[in-house]
Amino acid sequence: QFFPASDRPELMVDLWLPQAATFEASLREVEALQARLRDDPDVVAVTSTVGGGIPRFYLPLDVQTPNLNLGEMLVMTRGGEARERVLEKIQALFDDDFPFVRGRVNRLENGPPVSYPVQFRVFGTDNVQVQIIADQVAGILRADPHVRRVNQDWGERLKRVHVAVDQDKARILGITSHQIQNALQTSLSGSTVTQYREGDKTLDVVARLAAAERTDLNNLKDAKIYLRDGKFVPVSQVAQLSLDSEDSVLWRRNRVPTLTVRADLAGAEAPDVTRALKPRIDALAQTLPLGYGIDVGGAQESSRKAQASIFAVMPLTIVAVLVLLMVQLQDMKKMALVLLTAPLGIIGVSAILALFRIPFGFVAMLGVIALAGMIIRNS
Repeated sequence: QFFPASDRPELMVDLWLPQAATFEASLREVEALQARLRDDPDVVAVTSTVGGGIPRFYLPLDVQTPNLNLGEMLVMTRGGEARERVLEKIQALFDDDFPFVRGRVNRLENGPPVSYPVQFRVFGTDNVQVQIIADQVAGILRADPHVRRVNQDWGERLKRVHVAVDQDKARILGITSHQIQNALQTSLSGSTVTQYREGDKTLDVVARLAAAERTDLNNLKDAKIYLRDGKFVPVSQVAQLSLDSEDSVLWRRNRVPTLTVRADLAGAEAPDVTRALKPRIDALAQTLPLGYGIDVGGAQESSRKAQASIFAVMPLTIVAVLVLLMVQLQDMKKMALVLLTAPLGIIGVSAILALFRIPFGFVAMLGVIALAGMIIRNS
């Protein structure tokens, strides 16, 4: 069934858990939200995915990258008014009943997907310094009364076991780094030793420790590395194991680490809020060391790209209109008189936009251009 973008009755709901969350934890949160919506008379159907985004069924859909800590739901409502009621209900549920979930519910976008309306991209060479600058940008965004749910697109840091191999000892024993890797892999999740064929399927045979031993990191130091003569040595003899942390998700633009600080809005338009925040962001950017900077993204960047595509062909369009008018009217004064009627359409456009509080965006600009063409034609 086809609906104009602004009238589509669907809502897209994203549920983000902490980066270390398992698939089962994400599934539980999605099922809990589904149970709250099951008896809602405004809801027709709910389609859910866990571990990745919903496939692109609608061209401007903002498709999410696969993640075990992600659940996404498409909620079909009974119409525009019902959609707004369900949107408010889901947002209230996120605020009150899902403390471990970063939830986001929004209408389907019209035009190229921009995800969050307000975005500032922090880039630089050092990940730690980029994170520090991004935290300062996030503080500036949170100070604006119209900004909601500020977050970043880098995942939180995860714990890891760092293995520092003593290459001198390893060479004396004839052990390679690959052997150490295999020993640790076998202790953590097992390793494939052979394959078993059953009918038309080939199944891996995996040798691994018992579940209780696999989840105990203290056993890693005792993992056995077998030598050529059949003897073995524990990993702790040739490597030092230590706990530290690492970034779970990193993004790069032009091969430079880039962290995007993004937020939703309430009671204001994205270009207005971005322009209000820009002086403070620029002041922060002036203090950054060489090689670091802050770019504007979100709705303002998307709008700028769309307007640039129009302005690129505008001179040629104006010349074509003038030529056609001269061919039809064959009088410079009449042509000037006809052209002077086109700006009069701004009177009605301004009144309607102000009355219904509609932003003068890309679609409105196309409408004004089309209206000017009809006014010239009628004149």
